[in-house]
Amino acid sequence: MRFSCLWPLWIHEVSETEKNNLIFGRLYDRRKDLVTGHVRSRVLWKLYTYTETPSMKTRELMPFFTYEKQGRIKTHFAIFWRFFEYEKADSKKNLRFFYLPKFTISNSTKDRPEELTVQEESREG
Repeated sequence: MRFSCLWPLWIHEVSETEKNNLIFGRLYDRRKDLVTGHVRSRVLWKLYTYTETPSMKTRELMPFFTYEKQGRIKTHFAIFWRFFEYEKADSKKNLRFFYLPKFTISNSTKDRPEELTVQEESREG
């Protein structure tokens, strides 16, 4: 641990595997794992949190906004703790409104039953 002349206000720690910065106690803290590449930044005691790993990124502004992305595999977005929530995983898309259970929506015809696809084609032709 390295102390500066601003010691109670700012702390900078470096080890072989991790680097930490703390400003004003826990008003802002940032941790970086040098081995795995995991980074976490927090502002105002977790009011805003940013987390990044090699495969995932997450941003949170509690309680208003949550965004999570795992490459092209999964995307998750929520407002007011699932007051409105959108989630896309593989080819499935889910929505949630007013804290009710999720319902699945999809634009691809491979997820729909054959009858529905046939009926839509007969309407168009």
